[in-house]
Amino acid sequence: MEIMHKKNSRIGITKKIFTAFFVMSILALVYINLTSTSDLKLIADKFPEVDILLRKAFVKGYKMAMSLGVFFVDILLVGPFAWLSYFSDHIEAKRVGLINKIGGWLKDVSFFDIGLLLALDFTVAVIAFNFTLVNAVDNTPITIITPNTVWILAGIGFVLWAIVSLIKIYSYSSDQRDDLKKYIIKF
Repeated sequence: MEIMHKKNSRIGITKKIFTAFFVMSILALVYINLTSTSDLKLIADKFPEVDILLRKAFVKGYKMAMSLGVFFVDILLVGPFAWLSYFSDHIEAKRVGLINKIGGWLKDVSFFDIGLLLALDFTVAVIAFNFTLVNAVDNTPITIITPNTVWILAGIGFVLWAIVSLIKIYSYSSDQRDDLKKYIIKF
């Protein structure tokens, strides 16, 4: 019964994180593709020293390049964590002491979830990048929220991701971390 509850709580956390990641990715793609061509032309015109052909290529290819970038980088970020999670799921964290007290709830968070969180943070950073560019040239820039605020949120997300990752990694004993290293994809 306890094993079934543990598996269900893991699935519940993964489902919530994946849903947030999926929704944010769709919103990012919609936001990027709703960027007006006139705004892109204004951005390109800010760099007169760049060849006119490159500026035209930027205007024509920005939306597609950013959309493909979001799609492929998200896959590249999540992939190794999914691999690690799939092949190392049999290794149960045994660490005791302060790490378990702080990160006891991390037993339900898989490495796949950590990869999804990193991809989610990357997607927020892409939104911040697009927002910064568009807001800099827009005739009526958004003043309710500044580009710095969105970057700060992405930075806070990355710091939280790093902390969660470290706590998760150090919830395993040193021998278990050695076992986990076998499953890490090396490029």
